Amino acid sequence: MANPGNNQAAMFDLKTATALIQPYDGSPAGLDGFVDSVNLLTELTAQAHLGIVLKFVKTRLSGKARSAVPADVASMEALLDLIKQNRASKESPESVTAKLKALKPKGDSDKFLEDVEKLTTELTSLYVKNEIPLNVATKMATKVGVETLVNKITDSDTRIIMKFRNCTWSILQ
Repeated sequence: MANPGNNQAAMFDLKTATALIQPYDGSPAGLDGFVDSVNLLTELTAQAHLGIVLKFVKTRLSGKARSAVPADVASMEALLDLIKQNRASKESPESVTAKLKALKPKGDSDKFLEDVEKLTTELTSLYVKNEIPLNVATKMATKVGVETLVNKITDSDTRIIMKFRNCTWSILQ
């Protein structure tokens, strides 16, 4: 049995690290959460053990995130900078708005509604990243989402209801 005093990893809490750092595949949507969890683990770990944290974090990377990090990366800051540069979303509010306007219902209306909701949520996040307050960003994104629904729904009764609701919402705001 190895002497725990000689084992540098003895002070590294693998259980906490595993709970904090979820596997990351490089998706732009998961970038902020991954960076936040790495920063928290770095703060919770003694300076002497940060090398082990760096090695551990690298094991949690896969896919595009892993390919963005060279084997010889020297620090956690360098690792996070590389991932941020390569995996940050290239989307803009304008591109997501264009995607919303280009959406077309294809057969399953539930799928169409899910797509509108997903893009509306993404649009809200992008507005917030551009320093628009959350309540304003939500209103702006919701307006685009509702306009998409009103313009794209083919059922005339549903369209009338959506137009009425949209009018009511704008009066109430």
